Amino acid sequence: MKYGSDLYAKIELEYERRRREAREKSDFYKDKMLAIPDFAAAVERLKKARFEAAKARFDGDERKRAEELAKIGEETEILRKIQEENGVTTEMLRPAFTCAKCKDTGINESGKTCECYYSVALKVALETLGIKEKDFADFKKVKHLDKNNLKAIYGKIKKYCDTFGVGSKNILLSGNVGTGKSHLAECIAGELVKKGFAVVFLTATELNGLLLRYHTASFDEKNLYFEILTDCDLLVIDDLGTEPQLKNVTVNYLLTVLSERLSNDMPYIVTTNLTQDEIISKYDERIHSRLLDKKHGVHIEIKGEDLRLLK
Repeated sequence: MKYGSDLYAKIELEYERRRREAREKSDFYKDKMLAIPDFAAAVERLKKARFEAAKARFDGDERKRAEELAKIGEETEILRKIQEENGVTTEMLRPAFTCAKCKDTGINESGKTCECYYSVALKVALETLGIKEKDFADFKKVKHLDKNNLKAIYGKIKKYCDTFGVGSKNILLSGNVGTGKSHLAECIAGELVKKGFAVVFLTATELNGLLLRYHTASFDEKNLYFEILTDCDLLVIDDLGTEPQLKNVTVNYLLTVLSERLSNDMPYIVTTNLTQDEIISKYDERIHSRLLDKKHGVHIEIKGEDLRLLK
């Protein structure tokens, strides 16, 4: 993925922030433990024993090396006990990086771009557009499963998440206002994010804003905005039909995005209050066909009452 220089700088700042926070947290516990005299003294004895063991190995003095290795074991156990008494584990004394593979640098041990880089770039790019990360709903906290046939629907969707991957079905969730479509889409997104998939969840209005930025962007930026929508593992468009129609933008680029994902077997989920006839009227037959393509997708219509009115 090609980014502009400004975005590269923001991505590096995000990695710097993650490294700093990880080190600040571990440094806090290190300082706490080193303020304990017995712990600090044991640390110094351990350092000395390690130095002497290395020296003995270099000199070929196996007896001396064995003595120092024994001291290392003793001092390590002393440190462990003092840590335990103070509720501090060895892991807490080490930086807990968000990505253990690259230690939040973006470059793995092989010198290649880490697999976490896309998700970081995605986060930064969306924030640059004013789109913050969302707190998704959880399957375990779903309410009103006895309403609107949600229990059966949620069961099928849970299986969808368990087997999700390239080539998974697209889903159109339609129905009246408040029947649980957005909540269901959030649950799917949340479940897949927990599994490590890159999910872009946008309201139709947010998507419209991104498409407008794409329409007016420079060539390099166009690549970025387009790939945000086409390279993620799952694209979720919530409340399609509530966004304003922008000439030469909304319909044209939405069609391009859906077509690109469809051709690459990259799934998308769309929620809408619109009927099929309204989709055709507001957009066109081509978008309608991509949303209701039976070969690559499923249409789930949720009928029933407005769950937002229930307590």
